[in-house]
Amino acid sequence: MRHVVVITLIALAMCTTFVAADSPPARSLTDSVQGLRADAGPAAIVKLQRSTEAARLIRVLPGSIRLSGSTIEERAHDFLARHGGAFGVSNAGRDLVQRRRSSDRLGGDHLAFRQRYRGVSVFGSELRLHFDSSGELVTANGRLVPDIRLDSTEPTVA
Repeated sequence: MRHVVVITLIALAMCTTFVAADSPPARSLTDSVQGLRADAGPAAIVKLQRSTEAARLIRVLPGSIRLSGSTIEERAHDFLARHGGAFGVSNAGRDLVQRRRSSDRLGGDHLAFRQRYRGVSVFGSELRLHFDSSGELVTANGRLVPDIRLDSTEPTVA
């Protein structure tokens, strides 16, 4: 019986998160996407999620977005602090947690981030940043849930 209650609470929390994802996009999200396009230049490719208008993919020419930092993690945090809003993150330092880092055969590095809301992982959310062998950002892709507004993250049963 106890397992049924836990599973029900998890399912209820997931449904609540998806309801928040269907809310209309905030004006600041549109401004953030436009800022990203302006910073990345005319050759940038920006694809949006249909349901939220948040970015789901950006592809840029290496070096077109000047990032500060000497490590890939520092450069990623600079990008997320400046342009995380285009993906729906209001505070990347608080809302995104690095999950893993990997390298490919060509020397590129890839970072994956999980979204959190009030300390709780957001189901199905992940943002990946891809850097070339020179440490330049070339692609960012993934899906985050923008503009989450929940009164509580504590599971409850009426």
